Amino acid sequence: MKNGFLKVCTLSPALRVADCAYNTQETIAAMQQAAQDGAALAVFPELGLTGYTCSDLFLQQPLLDAAEQGLRSDSGEALTALVAACGRAKLHLVSGDAEDHGARRLLNFGHTFGHGYEAVGGYDTWTHGEAVAAGMCRTLRWQIANGYGGADVLARLEPLLTRYGLPTAIDCDEAALRRCVGHDKKTAGGTVQLVIVRRMGQGELVTVPLSDLWEDKA
Repeated sequence: MKNGFLKVCTLSPALRVADCAYNTQETIAAMQQAAQDGAALAVFPELGLTGYTCSDLFLQQPLLDAAEQGLRSDSGEALTALVAACGRAKLHLVSGDAEDHGARRLLNFGHTFGHGYEAVGGYDTWTHGEAVAAGMCRTLRWQIANGYGGADVLARLEPLLTRYGLPTAIDCDEAALRRCVGHDKKTAGGTVQLVIVRRMGQGELVTVPLSDLWEDKA
């Protein structure tokens, strides 16, 4: 930063459609070059690991696995790319639903239990990220126990969270957690609107009785 300004650049590496390993290398190389040139922030096109024109390939598990593997690189650049991609996805949902009545609510995945963990901990025991990480896993376990699927998602999510030092479960007072979840902003008339994820990239909203969250201890 100089005189209160950041040097920002836009980058568009040469990509190969569906070649995630190659695209990851090119993306990291471009980020390294940008850093050497003094850029503090680099902006990349979306779908930079897979290529934008994959069409039906986006429905193929091998491509999704390869993209995830690219993000599992130990380099800081890969983690930065992951955070940037998440930011773009959030911006897309927020800008398309400014009043939070529809798709934007998908961003609440894991937050029902996550907000409860934060409250039980007095907001200084676990960070928001830690609480939501555990909340996502608990939601997925609840899904699986209640016939909504999500076993494959949980199997992929838990190792990723562990890799980055985030919890997959939080041990706390269950009675206190139940009270706190009951005060969450997504509750109304004894029900709660929950975000579930049956498959990677396929979130949906379901409304269930609050009591159903506790019939099977997730």
